[in-house]
Amino acid sequence: MAEKRRKARRSIQFDIVYQAAVFEFGHAHWVDAKGTVMDVSENGFNMVTSHVLEEGQVIMIKEGKTPDIYDFGVVKWVEKQDDHYKVGLGYRYSE
Repeated sequence: MAEKRRKARRSIQFDIVYQAAVFEFGHAHWVDAKGTVMDVSENGFNMVTSHVLEEGQVIMIKEGKTPDIYDFGVVKWVEKQDDHYKVGLGYRYSE
C-alpha cells in the first residue's frame, strides 16, 4: 500500500477497546471490539483489529486511551492480513 501520510508517524503500541457503529437491516447498534494501536501521527493512527471495519466508519475509543490519540477515529482504509485487519484512521471525515 502506498504511503499517503502528510505528517510523520511515530511507532507506538498499546491496546484499546473501541465501539463501532454497525448498521443492519435498517437499524444501528454499537459493537465493542479490541484493537492494538501501532503508530500515531498528528492526523491519525494505525491499528490492528480482528473486527471488520469499513471506510468512513467512525469508532469511539472506550478503554486504553492515551494522550497520543483522540478518543475517536474515522476509518480511512482497511487492509486484510490473514486473520486480522490493519486499519488507518484519521481525525477528520473529509480527508
